[in-house]
Amino acid sequence: EETRVLPVMHGVPLHYAASVIPIGARAVELEMKRLLAGAWRNSGLSDDLLEDHAGAIVSAACRVQARGANTSGDAAAKGDAAVYRCAGKDVRIDAEWRTMPCEVLFGYKNRGGEEELHGVVEHSLMTAVATTLARLNIDSRLVVENIVLSGGMACVPGFSKRVQEELVFLASRLKRGNSIGSLQCLARARIIRVPFPPRIVSWCGASLVGSVETLRELSLSRQQWREDGMRLVDRSALA
Repeated sequence: EETRVLPVMHGVPLHYAASVIPIGARAVELEMKRLLAGAWRNSGLSDDLLEDHAGAIVSAACRVQARGANTSGDAAAKGDAAVYRCAGKDVRIDAEWRTMPCEVLFGYKNRGGEEELHGVVEHSLMTAVATTLARLNIDSRLVVENIVLSGGMACVPGFSKRVQEELVFLASRLKRGNSIGSLQCLARARIIRVPFPPRIVSWCGASLVGSVETLRELSLSRQQWREDGMRLVDRSALA
């Protein structure tokens, strides 16, 4: 239900600069459910089934359109419709419906980055990254050149490319002088690939950390966490 942006510099997580926005895979599922509700019911399927299958539908059918894609383009630009089978019945998912749900992650009402922005522009992946960068000193902002995406949404076709396109576009719109206007480093944003599927990359990272012999020295007790929380995490990471 949320997206987190955490900068890591020389292996040290900089928690003080982390950002969290209340938009994530759940928002995409809700948008898909809204679009698909009529066709779903016409197929004789219940709303409860739609709720149960929303995540699977997004994984199987959704894709992310390139920024600025023409919503009235030809069939090749729009892609093909998809069919999702549930309880022995087929539900058609129009080509446009396959791309529209993911636009909520980028702050747009419709696909391709061409339509009006949502009223709360802060709730987008791009501004979350910009907010995190604004909390870093200039030298640390180089982390934008090595962005790692994790989670189920990062597996959606076209997602990585669109994130990079949107960050570069945001850099071109920023004006010097405001709170994030000096972040021209966004123009150098680069998504890098890691040798693990995005869906499990964070678990793989935790597994690697767990195999370190000095882990016990970095571990926190429940009481320590309750008393000092993230301050102890920062201190342990720096140690």
